[in-house]
Amino acid sequence: MKEVYNVYLITGSNDSVISNTVSDILKQVNCDDNNKIIYNLKENTISDVIEEANTVSLFRSNKVILIYSSSIDKLDDEELIMYLNNYNKDVYLIFIVEKSDARKKIVKLINEQGISIDSDNVDKSYNKNYVVSYLKDNGYKMNSNVIECFLSRISDNIDDIRNELDKLFIYKLDDKIDLNSNKDYYRKLIEKFHDDE
Repeated sequence: MKEVYNVYLITGSNDSVISNTVSDILKQVNCDDNNKIIYNLKENTISDVIEEANTVSLFRSNKVILIYSSSIDKLDDEELIMYLNNYNKDVYLIFIVEKSDARKKIVKLINEQGISIDSDNVDKSYNKNYVVSYLKDNGYKMNSNVIECFLSRISDNIDDIRNELDKLFIYKLDDKIDLNSNKDYYRKLIEKFHDDE
């Protein structure tokens, strides 16, 4: 299981990766989509977010707050810095901004207290972990070699990967997707997916 942080900074414009990352965080902290709280700094202030973070929830133990901002500058706020230095351990803040500046005080503090994720710069291991997680969530298994073969034949876009896996699920009758047991059939199927692009 991945390490869970109380503070996340997700940057970039890859909506698929952002959505998947937020879903992973929600799963890790045992919070469903209905229990997340969303703020947009075009309409709200950092003070609103801090007030929500400091408010005790009657109906849930963990609180996840998503904060959307067009600029990292809107996060560079003394009140937020004070909160992050003494944050509530039952509250998970996920800041989503298009661009970040590692030189900013707030970014350095978020990296000390949590983690930054650049949605536009994901590596191959991210896609492999996504495939493993998606297979598990849908009751399927695929060995590492098959995953490598599968990923080598499709784009790096998470939506494309999910769509191709869904197609593979349609053709698969049991829960193990393995090239060794039906080499020709699955190899042709995976190659067919690549040709459809």
